Amino acid sequence: MKQLRTLMAAGGTAAVCVSLLATGGAFASSTGGGQRLKFLSVTQRFVMLPQVGPRTPPQIGGQMIFTDALYNRASQFDKPAGARVGRAEGVCTIVSLASAQCTITAHVPNGQLVVMGAMELTRRLATNRFGVVGGSGAYGSARGTATGRDISDSKSLIDIALDS
Repeated sequence: MKQLRTLMAAGGTAAVCVSLLATGGAFASSTGGGQRLKFLSVTQRFVMLPQVGPRTPPQIGGQMIFTDALYNRASQFDKPAGARVGRAEGVCTIVSLASAQCTITAHVPNGQLVVMGAMELTRRLATNRFGVVGGSGAYGSARGTATGRDISDSKSLIDIALDS
């Protein structure tokens, strides 16, 4: 999703820095009574509807649809750091020139997690925070927070704090 910043900058419009928040569900570490998870999210596919170009800036109501690969940043899911552990899929709707509303589902071992929230639209690398609102399988009643920090146009560091 971070590619939108490049598309928009090329078009001379206000840019969107989309920080993918994908979540997972196994112990990376446990602090404060809940689970702490750490991922590297790498964009695999990104589509902007309607398409953005030099003469077609992003529109309120436009959507960003993406799929990212999820990799462990710490040993979790009985796999070492660096192992691919799942994927995330999301849809973000542009609601103003400054933000988009996103719903993202992470497919990880033992189930899925869903995060929702507002994402800042900017030309720079950004940090965005979302709420973990539930999931399926082992994460059907999951709650907590997810923070994504862009490190490039195609990669984000994801930190998840699940409530106990």
